[in-house]
Amino acid sequence: MTEAPDPSPVPDDDVATGHAEIDAALRRLDDLEGLPVEQHGEVYEDIHGQLRDALTAAATPPAESAGD
Repeated sequence: MTEAPDPSPVPDDDVATGHAEIDAALRRLDDLEGLPVEQHGEVYEDIHGQLRDALTAAATPPAESAGD
């Protein structure tokens, strides 16, 4: 009998996107392991907010300096 593959492989902890804000948000997923399921929603909402803020910052053109 052949063993079925794990349906939800866990990614390596050392995977990085190269964007500090995104990496910090994704590291928050580690906090889920010790929490009751009832508290997962709060962590997901926090991660979503961090990712949304990072995307907004990336889409916002840098402000011109006063000397320009």
